[in-house]
Amino acid sequence: MIRIIIEMSKLNVEQRSFLTYLAEQDQLFTPGEQWSYSSTGFLICGYILEQVSGITLDSLLNQLFFTPLNMQNTGPDNPRTINYGRAYGHSKESGKYINADNDKLSEVEAPRELFSTVWDLNKWCEALLNGNILSQESMQKMFKPYLSVSFDPSLKYGYGWFLGHHYRLIGGGTPGFRSEIWQYPELLGCRYCV
Repeated sequence: MIRIIIEMSKLNVEQRSFLTYLAEQDQLFTPGEQWSYSSTGFLICGYILEQVSGITLDSLLNQLFFTPLNMQNTGPDNPRTINYGRAYGHSKESGKYINADNDKLSEVEAPRELFSTVWDLNKWCEALLNGNILSQESMQKMFKPYLSVSFDPSLKYGYGWFLGHHYRLIGGGTPGFRSEIWQYPELLGCRYCV
């Protein structure tokens, strides 16, 4: 596992140079010896998907998910592109709110950042949890508690999801933004925090 110490907003990234940057970082431990959450795996997965499919991750996401699910208000974010519905993130500095720095993930081709709406997130959640995206076998693996997490002993970790006693949680964030999906299997519903 590689720990990225530098804040993404301060990293000068050229397309495809990020893998070289990652390869030069020291590992915290040998893969397979222990586990720690890291976005690096998702970045690498995006690059693998591009290589295997032969198309950009943006095109692949549109082809496989956003278009079939009619997610018309979801897509790859790029702070340089005009998106009339885009919200701008803020962070607190010296007690005052300021515009948050762009964390530059939009400049690293594969991982991207996405914009969406609560309505489109609901379409995604319904399709995912109703078995329209993954097979039942994959769903069982995704929600299987593989590991305990150090920051909360009551939580376990599956494939990308944190698993509590009565809920499942997946989330992410960049400077000025945070989004989470909480799913309560017993209530057959999702709650969104954007």
